[in-house]
Amino acid sequence: MRWSTILGVLAGILVIVGVAVVFLGSLPARPPVPAPSPIAIGATPSPAPGASSGLSPSPSPTSRPTRTPNATVTGATVQPTRFPSPGESPEIGLRIGDVAPPLSLDGLGGDEGRIDTALLRGKPVWVNFMASYCPPCVDELPLMERIQAAYPDDFTILLVDVQEPEPVIQEFVASLALTLPVGLDRDGQAAEDWRALALPIHFWLDGDGRIRGVVYGGAGPEILLDGLRTVVPTASFEP
Repeated sequence: MRWSTILGVLAGILVIVGVAVVFLGSLPARPPVPAPSPIAIGATPSPAPGASSGLSPSPSPTSRPTRTPNATVTGATVQPTRFPSPGESPEIGLRIGDVAPPLSLDGLGGDEGRIDTALLRGKPVWVNFMASYCPPCVDELPLMERIQAAYPDDFTILLVDVQEPEPVIQEFVASLALTLPVGLDRDGQAAEDWRALALPIHFWLDGDGRIRGVVYGGAGPEILLDGLRTVVPTASFEP
């Protein structure tokens, strides 16, 4: 083979290689593959904003075990009641099993009608935050009046009117022929302490002042009965 032929072949190869290099150089670069985000062991990664993971959070390792002899009523759902462990110090709060925050208010008619949950220790208490402008209250209060009349010695119902002038609530109580004690939360501090941000709201306290049941919003007779039974298990009444 002549040297001129060999040189021609090599020149052709160099041309092909050059064209390939130019073509490959014109292609867009691939973006780098991002490294996976680290996930802590035992934690559930947070979903993207607006997305739902479909997973329920795992219970905290420090959460206290529950027992279920009684029930917690939240809205229309009955849930197990949490009892404090033996020797556990009382904790003031609004969770089931907590000692309820202090509640001491002037009542209708002045100091003679003052209500104070501390004076009722040893006896279950049903605390109801309400107001005259609350439609469900108009339905619930007459029923509560009848329930209290049926169990005068088993528990005490306390009504807490939230931030209304005394003449307004006096007229409201008279229109429903109520005899239940009414405390006046004039500045709304009691409602804030008890997180009564929407009315009505019901709390059932046992004789030690611990919260055993809660109902948020208007409730029918069955739900109110379930709540009452968290502190008076034998309670029964007809609507």
